[in-house]
Amino acid sequence: GEFLHIGTEKMLRKLILRVIIISMISVAAVLTVIIGSVNVLNYRNIIREADAILSVLGDNGGTFPQGREQDALKEVFSGDISRELPYETRFFSVTMDRRGNTKDIDIGRIASVDAQTAEKYAAEIIGSGKEHGFMDNYRYLNCDTEEGKTVIFLDCSRTLLSFRNFFLFSVLVSAFGLAAVTVLIILFSGRIVRPLMRSYEKHKEFITNAGHELKTPLTII
Repeated sequence: GEFLHIGTEKMLRKLILRVIIISMISVAAVLTVIIGSVNVLNYRNIIREADAILSVLGDNGGTFPQGREQDALKEVFSGDISRELPYETRFFSVTMDRRGNTKDIDIGRIASVDAQTAEKYAAEIIGSGKEHGFMDNYRYLNCDTEEGKTVIFLDCSRTLLSFRNFFLFSVLVSAFGLAAVTVLIILFSGRIVRPLMRSYEKHKEFITNAGHELKTPLTII
């Protein structure tokens, strides 16, 4: 009986540890899927809105259309558009001819980039042949024109910073939630598993007693 009790306690500890590990992995997987999905959707929304603005700028020679900004933006955005969006947007553009010579640099709507940096960015993008992507914190659009190429850069530093802060915050909250759930599982796993072990112990004890009871008449026979 003592050996049976010791064996049951060992099995109980192993079962509790297994329950804790499986529960932690399950919760971590669920949190990863939720947080990952939210952040991926958030990032894709940032890219979608940036590309929509760049599309308007590209269709109008690297600037917002005068007098009908709202109509042009509503064609690519769903819902209401702030009237301040064209004035809040920070962007710059570089136009090059087919020989790679710079024809025009427009940095009038941004203060953090000089003409030399803008020209360097544009030359690198035109050389890569990519149509759109990120250069540092700038989302760009590489447009074909009659004279050559125009690369438009949209400043996404604020939205990307918000995305990074939200991503970090969501990871920290998930880590805290996982730690809290782990503590709860450790506290209550014994109560969950112990009734099962009692049932298993009684079952095993019944089989052992039944085996002894059957051996006696069999020995007599």
